[in-house]
Amino acid sequence: MAPGTAQMMGKYGKSSIFVKEMLYCSHESRKLTAAHRMIQELRKRFRQHALKAAEEANLVAQEKLVSPVPISSNTEVRH
Repeated sequence: MAPGTAQMMGKYGKSSIFVKEMLYCSHESRKLTAAHRMIQELRKRFRQHALKAAEEANLVAQEKLVSPVPISSNTEVRH
């Protein structure tokens, strides 16, 4: 079993179904090509989502920033 598969099974347990291989048959090559593109896009979005989740898990909560100089709400900016 691949390490990534073991990690995913440990994370999601028996609540998920894992597909190792799929076979597609079509009389029209356009449909087969479209199915391939959709699968690749789905895999890409999943990888991006996993990377984003991993990056967000490493973030540290930041305290609210306080401006050292009070800013008036009626201040106008000149150009």
